[in-house]
Amino acid sequence: MITIKRIANEDVPYDLLFLADENDEQISKYKDVAVFWGAKVDGEIVGILGLTEIHEQASEIVNIAVAEKFENRRIATKLIQEAIAYSKEKPYREIVIKTGNCGIKQLYLYQRCGFRFDAINKNYIAEHYPMPIFENDIQCLDQIVLKKTLVSDPASSSENGAD
Repeated sequence: MITIKRIANEDVPYDLLFLADENDEQISKYKDVAVFWGAKVDGEIVGILGLTEIHEQASEIVNIAVAEKFENRRIATKLIQEAIAYSKEKPYREIVIKTGNCGIKQLYLYQRCGFRFDAINKNYIAEHYPMPIFENDIQCLDQIVLKKTLVSDPASSSENGAD
């Protein structure tokens, strides 16, 4: 059985963080300030998700990873659902996630969870990671930004007089 629980930052397994982010310098930016959830199977943390505040109205999933032998069990989906629920309670208006242009499985997952494409930061990966990264035989060069709106904007509603 899979359980999702908040975990202390000092209990976050680095090996899982490195599955999603191969740059220790990038990890050090959020490792101590993010809120983390772990997915446990038989007491072992097999999945991880880190969430930070961008500003008072938005949060960002800064790391999500699942150990390879536990993939395809909807663990990442459950972690994302936990982050969305937490973000709604805060209450943030949106949640952001970023990934490389070559992360086909990640892009599928995030869209399935309701995220929409928002921006492309061209050459971000190439400029911020010391070694080239390849996934699915594609060099990862660009960062794709996806967002999910958590609350509707009453100002844009026709019920409030907007046309």
